[in-house]
Amino acid sequence: MNLNETALIVIDSGFSKESIGRTGRVIAAYDLVKGRSLTGSPTLSAESLDAFAGDPLNHGSIVLDKLACLVPGAPFILIRALSADNHLCRTQWSSGAVVRNGWTEAYRWAVNICRTNGLRSVANCSFGSFADGVAGSGWESFQLAQETGAGKPNHIVVAAAVSLDRADSVQISAPAVFPQVIGVGMRSATCAAEQMAPGKKPNVLLTGNGPVSFRIPEVTAAAARLLMETAVGLDVVQMSALVGKFPNSILLSNGMRV
Repeated sequence: MNLNETALIVIDSGFSKESIGRTGRVIAAYDLVKGRSLTGSPTLSAESLDAFAGDPLNHGSIVLDKLACLVPGAPFILIRALSADNHLCRTQWSSGAVVRNGWTEAYRWAVNICRTNGLRSVANCSFGSFADGVAGSGWESFQLAQETGAGKPNHIVVAAAVSLDRADSVQISAPAVFPQVIGVGMRSATCAAEQMAPGKKPNVLLTGNGPVSFRIPEVTAAAARLLMETAVGLDVVQMSALVGKFPNSILLSNGMRV
């Protein structure tokens, strides 16, 4: 078995000290709310992580706990990208120039760290909204396309194909709708008939109960295990095909098919 070390990039509301402590290895962290980034040598110190810790929404902490259990020993890059009032940190512009980084800039920063350290990566985005463009348009999709997508192996993004403020049987939230992203929804949710077909968004539909934001780590972990065990690497198209529209429980629990 060929093992290629794969980092987990977690983009969420923040992370408690307890959840961070259960990861074991945090190699970098970025707090978009405070505008501060940290890189380890090779890992971040306990003091740095204590100063970084905080999760007013208690969402990212739950996601991180699940990932730490599903992929023990993996290196983590943590990105706080949601404010205390649940607003996603997006790129801010002035006179045609970026004046404040958003979550996609932080994602690209994280991927660059992974490449520098010879790591593959899977990003877990347990959020979704309709504020950006659909069908792959918009700055956020453009940014992601610089690092991941068809023909760009070894760096995968997994996102929730729902929104907390809108439910629609046809429209799918960003970033899950973007072609560079594996969008994950619940099979029990209301979906248009064509969305149940393989190859259609959402890329993955999970059985069982939600909320989907806390089920995303299962797909992220499966993708990470598949990246670890594949010598040539996988792009988003190949990864979607391996995970499948309706992944079985063994794939989600172990990250491999039997």
